[in-house]
Amino acid sequence: MNVKPILLRTNATDTFRPDTIGDAELLVVDFSEQDRQSMLLQHKVYRLIDQTKLTEEIQDLLNITLMAYAVDQTVSREINGYLNWSRHFRCYVPVKILPKWEAIQEELQKMLSFLSGDKWEFVFREGTPDTAKLISKKYAFPNTLTKVCLFSGGLDSFIGAIDLLHRGDHLALVGHHKKGGGEGQTQEELFQLLKSTYPNQNVVNFPFYVQPNQAFEGAQKEVSSRARSILFIGLGLAVANCCNNIPLIIPENGFISLNVPLTFTRHGSHSTRTTHPYFLYSFQQILNKLSIPIQIDNPYQFKTKGEMVGDCENPALLKAHFKSTLSCAHPDQARFKKLPPGTHCGYCTPCLIRRASLEVNGLRDTKYVMNVQTDPIHVHKGSGRDPRAFRLALERFRVMNPRHTLIHIMNSGPLSHFSQQELIDLTNMYRKGMQEIEQILP
Repeated sequence: MNVKPILLRTNATDTFRPDTIGDAELLVVDFSEQDRQSMLLQHKVYRLIDQTKLTEEIQDLLNITLMAYAVDQTVSREINGYLNWSRHFRCYVPVKILPKWEAIQEELQKMLSFLSGDKWEFVFREGTPDTAKLISKKYAFPNTLTKVCLFSGGLDSFIGAIDLLHRGDHLALVGHHKKGGGEGQTQEELFQLLKSTYPNQNVVNFPFYVQPNQAFEGAQKEVSSRARSILFIGLGLAVANCCNNIPLIIPENGFISLNVPLTFTRHGSHSTRTTHPYFLYSFQQILNKLSIPIQIDNPYQFKTKGEMVGDCENPALLKAHFKSTLSCAHPDQARFKKLPPGTHCGYCTPCLIRRASLEVNGLRDTKYVMNVQTDPIHVHKGSGRDPRAFRLALERFRVMNPRHTLIHIMNSGPLSHFSQQELIDLTNMYRKGMQEIEQILP
């Protein structure tokens, strides 16, 4: 597997170039001029937050998360990956407090490698102040904000925001969208709904635009996005840092957070680890060692999606508007069937878990591109892959006892930081999640 060298540049006067890369093609991620549309990564992060209000540690961390997202989306697995998948990156990164980053180098490499299924290496060097053009922040940061909540526009994030607001929190909602698609519009519509429903609380929306430029010289097209969550969390941490380091809430049901491989062929980077407990735990340890006093919390890690729906603090609001949320991995499929934008494909893993969680609570989405209960499932087509994998997983699950279930869920990643009781709770949650799926895929 060839090493792909990556150079992060945050200062226009930075002339550093690694001298040990041989004939390898160097990919430069240049953040020194934020308004350039010819960059590898186009974004408008500093139109929503003031860069000067970020601590040095958060500035460096945000640069690294933006870089990792850009690299993940613009270095082809097929061209650069071992067996057309796992890539090897060596990233040359300038930082402001070199000893702190050298102290967590190994942890950062291990965490990112676990997340994306690639091999990440970091070579840190003493950097200079960022020279990106600072754009006046668009949004104020009310002193009353108590939590930052990641807000994708999906069902889990909608429930998470409802629960926090219903308990009296004042929220900064952090969303992320690219060009096209319906994510940005969905996030804005749900934000306006929450704002009008809870008029006595501060709700501020931060809809970050971040778009990898796959037409950039040296960039390649990569359709997977295994490292996306590190960007999402990096944006959330930046907002939390601007709000006096308030907690960052990541509302995700525990079943999909574990994302236990459904078949023996879906291990490694083929099974995403976006909010896996080990990934979030590792991220928290890095924050602690960098002296960043922000707590990351997924309050639903022991709940299935069905339990999240059933336990929502404002069930009337959820029942009236759950159809406005977007949980699908393939929302663009609707246009090929001439269906309205935002129609769920019905066959991807998020759609199947969503449908099961709703039906176990007596709720139904109005329309799917493919109805897995009535439409024929073609196992050799992409639309049949996830339903078939779930059916195979259900066959094995039906003969598992709790002990075998625990061993099985450990295939998703390390869980050694959990107590014995927490492991029992995870096992019970996973079993209930599979039982929810069984309701729609008998």
